[in-house]
Amino acid sequence: MGGVTERIDWLEPASRLTRRLQTWLEGLLRILPISHVSQFTGLHWHTLKALDKRRLEAEAGAIEPGDVRRLGMDEFALDQRHRYATVIMDAERTRVLWVGHGTSRQAIRPFFEWPGEHCQHIEAVAMDMNTAFDLEVKRHCPQAEVVYDNVPWGGALRS
Repeated sequence: MGGVTERIDWLEPASRLTRRLQTWLEGLLRILPISHVSQFTGLHWHTLKALDKRRLEAEAGAIEPGDVRRLGMDEFALDQRHRYATVIMDAERTRVLWVGHGTSRQAIRPFFEWPGEHCQHIEAVAMDMNTAFDLEVKRHCPQAEVVYDNVPWGGALRS
């Protein structure tokens, strides 16, 4: 005997969360880390991550690589053991486009492979004086003007 599927108005298709629960969780995810919401609700971290990702995509819209013209790149410490990550932003829309572990060329290359030929539309990149950043930008976006944002005397320097 086969099963019967019934449409329930207050439940999204194939969802295990009601709309009311989903709205409540989204509110929590706006102000708390996913791990805290997971501990508080007992829901799995991956369930909450997927919910938060859908919420963010619905609010901010999809990112079209061809629309990106100016980038900001920076590194930040993950902890006190000198482990770093890199963040790359759309400087015009102030949206994070990519975050990756490390600051090497290999670590940031996946970002530049994502837009592919659309890298030709990138006009400018603001970044620290980081050789790996510089080499990858010049390789993938040779037409982009590079602006260094942390020169020793506190100003900005164009390449």
